[in-house]
Amino acid sequence: MEGENETLLKHSSTSLLECVAKKGCIRKRKADFNKNELKNFLKEFAGKEIPGVDCFICFVASYGKVYNDKEIYLYDRENKKKFQLEALWILFVGENFLVGKPKIFIFVTFPHVKKRLEDMKKLMKKYAPCVVAEDTDNIHIASTLPEHADILEVNIDLKEPNQLKAIVENLCNILNNKSPGDLLNQLTRMNSDLVENHEFYSLADKHFASFSVKSSLTKT
Repeated sequence: MEGENETLLKHSSTSLLECVAKKGCIRKRKADFNKNELKNFLKEFAGKEIPGVDCFICFVASYGKVYNDKEIYLYDRENKKKFQLEALWILFVGENFLVGKPKIFIFVTFPHVKKRLEDMKKLMKKYAPCVVAEDTDNIHIASTLPEHADILEVNIDLKEPNQLKAIVENLCNILNNKSPGDLLNQLTRMNSDLVENHEFYSLADKHFASFSVKSSLTKT
């Protein structure tokens, strides 16, 4: 990240760390990773038992882009390569760490290359919407199940970097139990708040973002 984006991200990540610190959580923050460095960092947790830990939360902010009208990728700026979100959470599949307990991956992607509005429409129309706002053409949220259990992938693709503040405020409210109900319902309400109060989707002026959740919190 560079300039204002970097400052915004540092402030937001600090807010999240302060929030989880108040809950007594073990926390680590790293910045400026390329793909391999990020994977190696996560492997420290994937193959390690930490007593008293019953949930793993990973928050990743990166440049991202929709490719081939299919899905959003993270972007390794150092090596100038894209990679799938799955490349990170797949590290925890089959490992003994937190078996049967939630591993939550929250990806916030910033626009690296300007996306066409029609590209995003084609992407999101592949999924059934869970929440509908009047000006979204029924395309703004996807809810599907991944192949493996006990993984929750939340992907929030921003149109404007300053939308990150509202994202972090909502996540902190969830962590502080200010939003009632199970996690998926909380995320649904989070999406509604972004639509109604933070202009997260505005097709009229071609400001379009996406909020997708892939989840299965059972079995392994």
